[in-house]
Amino acid sequence: MLFGLLETRVAHAHGNPSEIYVLDVAGGQLRRLTSVAEDEPAVAWSPDGSKMAVYATRGLYLIDRQGRATLAVDTGGYGGLDWAP
Repeated sequence: MLFGLLETRVAHAHGNPSEIYVLDVAGGQLRRLTSVAEDEPAVAWSPDGSKMAVYATRGLYLIDRQGRATLAVDTGGYGGLDWAP
């Protein structure tokens, strides 16, 4: 019983689920773009600005400017993301 008190506890959680927002710099309007509830999402816009890729714990998403998402790959992780032309 005493040895169990001396063991290191393991954390099984990360940060709170996040969403992606866009800001209209001309008008100042903030708009929620996604409803993916992902932990630590990495975002990269397509070269023409019509879509974004979001890489997060549940997978890689392709999202258009209206916020419609498609889960492209269902194996996720953590790390950076770049969308090269």
